[in-house]
Amino acid sequence: MMGILSLVFTQVFRGATPHFPIYLLIGLIVWQWFTNAVTSGTQVFVAHGDIIKRTVFARQALPMATVLSYAINFAIESLVLLVFVPIFPDAFRLTPALLLVPLLLVLLALLLVGITLATSVLNVVYRDVAYIVNTAILLLNWLTPVFYPIEVIPQPYRSILLWNPIGGILQALRGVVMQGRAPTALEWAMAVGPTALVLLGGWAIFRRYERMALDYV
Repeated sequence: MMGILSLVFTQVFRGATPHFPIYLLIGLIVWQWFTNAVTSGTQVFVAHGDIIKRTVFARQALPMATVLSYAINFAIESLVLLVFVPIFPDAFRLTPALLLVPLLLVLLALLLVGITLATSVLNVVYRDVAYIVNTAILLLNWLTPVFYPIEVIPQPYRSILLWNPIGGILQALRGVVMQGRAPTALEWAMAVGPTALVLLGGWAIFRRYERMALDYV
């Protein structure tokens, strides 16, 4: 699949982004974690209704565990990048900026926790939420620079798209891995600010609907 997408989008965006196959692969791996964690996290309380009813535990652990389980999958899938190092040696930069990768991944995990905390309880009370989430993921897929280089988007739309938290984190990861540069202050703001808002909002929604969800599960 990556080969087909690389061929198609490389022809469409010829010259827009050097080493586009690696650019695309990083986007696909990150997006896979995002999609799987949000989709499964939204369904986690419905899927484990019996456990929730019969066991007393911190219920926020379920969506968090879902995010972490797919983080393991993400780590394994990321090893594919090592295969392409000898094929595209100029696409990777071995610099101290790579030390920022774990921090950016923590931000992504926190973003996913915030989203799944909210959608997991809302999906119990309002069962159509899962369908809305799936539709939102499809829409967000095209509003996030996964398949296309952000440079082809004119301003001011480019800046607006980068305030999409997953887009900001994704671009920061690409910059660290492919260009060997640390994110700028603005790029940090685009990654940290929306992530913090989503995490706090998700936690507030979870606390608001947690007890109500027990009656519906």
